[in-house]
Amino acid sequence: MSDEVKKLLDIGNDKLTPNELICALLKAPIDMIWNGGIGTFVKASTEDNLQAGDRANDVLRIDASTLRARVVVEGGNLGFTQLARIEYTAKGGLMNTDFIDNSAGVDCSDHEVNIKILLNTIVEAGQLSLKQRNTLLVSMTQEVAELVLNNNYHQNESVSFLTMMSPNHMNLYARYLDAQAQAHKINRALEFLPDSKTILERRSKGLGFTSPEISVLFAYSKIILKEAIAHSDLLSDPGLAHFIQYAFPAILYKKYSKPIEKHRLRHEILATQLSNFLVSRMGITFIYQMEDETAASVATIVRAFIAAYNIFHIDDMYQQIELLDYRVDMALQYQMIDEVIRLVRRATRWMLRNCRDALDYKKLMTRFEPQVKGLYQRLPKLLLGKDKDGMNERCAQLI
Repeated sequence: MSDEVKKLLDIGNDKLTPNELICALLKAPIDMIWNGGIGTFVKASTEDNLQAGDRANDVLRIDASTLRARVVVEGGNLGFTQLARIEYTAKGGLMNTDFIDNSAGVDCSDHEVNIKILLNTIVEAGQLSLKQRNTLLVSMTQEVAELVLNNNYHQNESVSFLTMMSPNHMNLYARYLDAQAQAHKINRALEFLPDSKTILERRSKGLGFTSPEISVLFAYSKIILKEAIAHSDLLSDPGLAHFIQYAFPAILYKKYSKPIEKHRLRHEILATQLSNFLVSRMGITFIYQMEDETAASVATIVRAFIAAYNIFHIDDMYQQIELLDYRVDMALQYQMIDEVIRLVRRATRWMLRNCRDALDYKKLMTRFEPQVKGLYQRLPKLLLGKDKDGMNERCAQLI
């Protein structure tokens, strides 16, 4: 080993075997490890090699407690055991899970399959030649990549935000986990999710969930919501049909909107788009919390949410917050996102309690959107006393 390599790896050995060198690389005090290999290279200190389930790499595997990299990215699958991820992040390391970090590949494949099914239908109808179809596919490469990256950006933003905010909502998460476990929708032991006692212990210490745990809950919440949407009347609601367009490049939807709306997998795509959008924007426990507090159905909650989201032009707020990336501290952005979510949650709850019998989200938007817009413009003049002081103080903090 050269002096430079020994310094980089923080080792004193003059010689290392290939396996020892790989272990030293895994333990090096560096900024980031990007794992793109095949095999499980890190286990929890409480696990043995047999539990890692990868005998071929037993001689290379290290314990999560010996990792010194600041960040780990899993480009490959199963590079860490789930308990290793939890142990590493619990001691300050930053990582998600393999299915979060490399989800862009699956996302890209989904787009490809959906687009090819659509184009094959159009070719069979004689509206497009095979040569034109192939040319069109190539022309959409960049836009599909942007759709995939945008989806993964919001997914990572949500997982990071929910992890940071989880210490403030441990009671809600405990109830959510209990409810899903009782409904046999989540197996806590199988997914290495904390039991009620562990959650109480963390809450007493001001701790929340680790990012790998949030990643698992995030995925399950989408699956559970998608299933509920699939068994509701939301998929036949013409007012929500436009959500399917976000699964396709704009150029394709603009030219072939009718065939897209008759897509063979229309219901599956629409349910996926709705569940992804709602969970990414509102978090893991939103639907459960609204069900618990109002006894409303999932379909009714989704409609109230759509109304609230559009009445307050929440997309515009998110875009303004995202424009601050790398310009302000991430924690400040998350505070703003938290306030936006609180606004939508309160507005949704109000509609469920006061407008449920006539919950036509289009009529609600027509009724309240102009009033909210006018209120935004006049708010600085309408507030008085402590309310005005509070607003000015908050503005000063943000500006």
